[in-house]
Amino acid sequence: MTSETFVPTDVVYHLAEQAKSRGVELRQAPGPWSAGKRQMTRPGRRSLHTVPIVTNEQTAVMVDTAEHALDVAGLLNWCGLRELEPVAA
Repeated sequence: MTSETFVPTDVVYHLAEQAKSRGVELRQAPGPWSAGKRQMTRPGRRSLHTVPIVTNEQTAVMVDTAEHALDVAGLLNWCGLRELEPVAA
């Protein structure tokens, strides 16, 4: 399904909250990113059987909650990002 997996930092969640607090309707932003969930082969974080993700069908971003998945997908779409490229930390 995906070729790359990323995990956002808290700054991404903060940026989404800032945009929403200024009236941006992130969840209405058109684009390739959507919120979803990935089935785990065995229980993962917090014994969950699924993990919330944001995907553009090429890349997956694992997030901590379904709400964050919706916000991050909207933020990426609102910013006009079509894809993510890995960078060295």
